[in-house]
Amino acid sequence: MLNKKKIAELKAEHGENIFQITVPVDGKDVVFVLKEVDRLTYKAGTKMADSDEMEAASMYLRALTIYGDVEPVIKNFASLRAAAGLLLDVITPPKGNVVRL
Repeated sequence: MLNKKKIAELKAEHGENIFQITVPVDGKDVVFVLKEVDRLTYKAGTKMADSDEMEAASMYLRALTIYGDVEPVIKNFASLRAAAGLLLDVITPPKGNVVRL
């Protein structure tokens, strides 16, 4: 289970922006932690998403997971679809503001 000490260790190793994801697989919740997406992973994922969104989601999950086992999620199509929707919060950058001067 993820406790404050483990979270602190993960943040020290992978940076402050880490994300806990919970996805149901066959009636049980699978919990894993993802690190922030880097430029190369993002570039590869966006290219893959053009032809196969689920394959891109699988790649993101494998590349970004720093804690937990995502293979049960990837092997279960319904769970993979659920995780793919949650990945948007991880890979989408924060929005800035534009003000006309």
